[in-house]
Amino acid sequence: MFNTIDYIKGIIEGLTFTQKISNIIPGTTETTFDTCKTYWIFPKSVITIDGLDYKVIDFEINESVTIKGVLTGTETHFTIKAPNFFRGTPMQTSNALHMIKDWKKKLPMAYLIQPMNETRSLNPLEKIGITAEGVRILFMLPGKLAESIDQQYLTAIQPTDNLVFEYEKALMTDPNIGELGNATKSDRPNYGVWVSRSGTNGNKKPSNQDNVKKLIDEDISGIEYIINIPFKRQICDIDATCKS
Repeated sequence: MFNTIDYIKGIIEGLTFTQKISNIIPGTTETTFDTCKTYWIFPKSVITIDGLDYKVIDFEINESVTIKGVLTGTETHFTIKAPNFFRGTPMQTSNALHMIKDWKKKLPMAYLIQPMNETRSLNPLEKIGITAEGVRILFMLPGKLAESIDQQYLTAIQPTDNLVFEYEKALMTDPNIGELGNATKSDRPNYGVWVSRSGTNGNKKPSNQDNVKKLIDEDISGIEYIINIPFKRQICDIDATCKS
């Protein structure tokens, strides 16, 4: 049976790309190369070249990348993997993320915040069967809280903007998704979801000790993206694929 969240998860997990590189400059312990797309590369991220993984040391957005390790100069492409996908309420997701000790299994992150509402059309003549309302995804990369906001934009938010662009492109070109409307994109430097123990019930006011739990152990920055996603009836209708 069609499930909107599983479908969105598939779109996110399909965001793996291979990009051409040029002007390779090997050093003694590192290599710099040019590329017109750096995607969501960030310092300490990992890319794959000729089947081998390399750690990124530095980059210039959509211009060049410096990696740890020496290339031969004959390499032609690098591959970047899709972000890690998570879903759930903030508290559920926070608990799950705190159990994951390897940050590379968390970041880069695409976190779909639940609950998420759906509008279902009961009119068989309507082209749109289900609309996922206000699909809210946090696209996040590592971001050091001690860094300036300008540095957060260079190392986290600008790369995340590349990720959001590819997500938008995937939505717009998907044959099972109808006409899209406007989306809301918000930069989130030094992002943290804090869970209050006491809340605001009664006359009790939260203290500094109440806001003690972040969404994730690591410092993160990125972009919050919200859009309605209309799914065509052809993909939503169970009768179209199951005949009696």
